Amino acid sequence: MHLINRERLMHSATLAALIVVLFVGHVLLSAGCASTPGDAPGPRHDLTAETYSDLKHRYHESIGEASAEELARMAQGELTGLAIAAAWEQARRNVHSDESALQSFVAVAEAQLPVDLPNWWKRGVLHADVRRPDAPSFFPYRHVAASDRQFGRSGIAARPGLAVEVTDEALSIRSDTSTCTLPRGLVTFSGLLVDALDARWVGQTCYVLALNSADYDPPRLYRYDCDRGELVWHTQIHGAGPVRRSGGATGTTSHWMELTLHEERLYVFGMKGSAIYIEAFDLATGDAQFRFGTIYLRDGG
Repeated sequence: MHLINRERLMHSATLAALIVVLFVGHVLLSAGCASTPGDAPGPRHDLTAETYSDLKHRYHESIGEASAEELARMAQGELTGLAIAAAWEQARRNVHSDESALQSFVAVAEAQLPVDLPNWWKRGVLHADVRRPDAPSFFPYRHVAASDRQFGRSGIAARPGLAVEVTDEALSIRSDTSTCTLPRGLVTFSGLLVDALDARWVGQTCYVLALNSADYDPPRLYRYDCDRGELVWHTQIHGAGPVRRSGGATGTTSHWMELTLHEERLYVFGMKGSAIYIEAFDLATGDAQFRFGTIYLRDGG
């Protein structure tokens, strides 16, 4: 009888010890996984999507519904597109009570990007007409961008130092050090004054950013092998939003763009009357790394 009681006591003690160990382990695990103000949960992927509609949904979900505290945290985060978008939403909400709101947005963009903001883009932002937090913003592109663009005989707005010639057969782009000729059907232009183009070279590879004002498509980015005469990849720019047919107008009037290269990425800066945007792409594949634009946070385009 005493032996049986002793065995029962030992069994009970072992069971109790096991319960204590499991409980302590659960507490420690919970403590290790608990969020702290400096390690708050948040998006783990930058803002990008294959279509404009999907990207707009992501913006509303992650930015449009975020609290002031969440926006402040995201604006200081490591996801570049998300940080810039959060900083814009902060500026949009606070611009009427804080005169430095737009400057604060520019400061975040400059801190997040490894390249300089184009002067015309930066000036356009700082002179933005942000009328109400729930209304579209407007950017005075006519006053700040025209001085940084030039129109050649082709009627195409291009960066100074970039010569563009269009014939029935080809599109020729020339800088001080490089030249590339693309088939006319690959990159089409309307011949109107509002067409825009920029290009950068890496060896015999030319990256071309082009807008056709007669099309109803967004601007496009191309990687072209000038030596072989081959298109490597192309992709669309979502930042201007969908272009709608409206009384014959294309909706892209005075649309300004600039292309910048840094290490393994391409950065596209753009501005039209009701939107600014920055998008980044992988040099080799054309995959979008992030897409920021002010147009995603309002209805319509």
